[in-house]
Amino acid sequence: MDASDVLYPEDLQVAKNALSGDEASAALFVREYQQDIERYLVRRCHGDTKSIQKSVDIAGEVVSDCFGATRRPRGEDVLLKLYHGRTPLKIWLRIVAFSRLKSWWDSMESQQSPLPEERDEPERRSFDDAPPKYPRFDTETVEILRIALENALGQTKPYQLLFLRLVHLHSVKQDHLARIWGCNPGTISRYMKAAAETINRLTSRYVKVLDPYLELQWSDFEAICRQHSGLLHGEADESD
Repeated sequence: MDASDVLYPEDLQVAKNALSGDEASAALFVREYQQDIERYLVRRCHGDTKSIQKSVDIAGEVVSDCFGATRRPRGEDVLLKLYHGRTPLKIWLRIVAFSRLKSWWDSMESQQSPLPEERDEPERRSFDDAPPKYPRFDTETVEILRIALENALGQTKPYQLLFLRLVHLHSVKQDHLARIWGCNPGTISRYMKAAAETINRLTSRYVKVLDPYLELQWSDFEAICRQHSGLLHGEADESD
């Protein structure tokens, strides 16, 4: 990521220090961030005892996952490695935690358990009261996908990603690209396929790192990207 994309360098430095083993920085996550996550989630539970207890559990899980300590070996799947200083660290952690709580609420729906009022959001409809053309996704889900995509795109070979964006976002013909780069269209197609496979694999992986409770199919990713075209540039913009 370009340094100009880092809007909160002090928070990013705290994250890097914590990952490198700095005890003072790591202690912030238990002493400050975990308690903030708990308070933030509990306020959204509207007194529901089961949801409040789950909120406390999720706050602990998120902090543990920051260092790869929950349900996975240490390695690349470390939550805090997905943070790049584009939002305040405290807000970033809240978003991750609230997404997990919402996903847990969704899983509870199939068990017909009562949900807090905040989860019962009305379905958006068009002016003629017809169902929306595509399913709508809440802010937290879109942001989780943005974070996952941002990290997946960062690990895709730049020239492969360039071809993918030129063709799919800017409608440049593959044969035109092949003439510019002095190769055949089949080569461009292979580069694009490799980029798509990398993005698919890593995005799916990072979504699970961010929110283990969130169940998304690749068709959901495609639907979200249609509604928020800026995601392929790492932005969670307004829907089209």
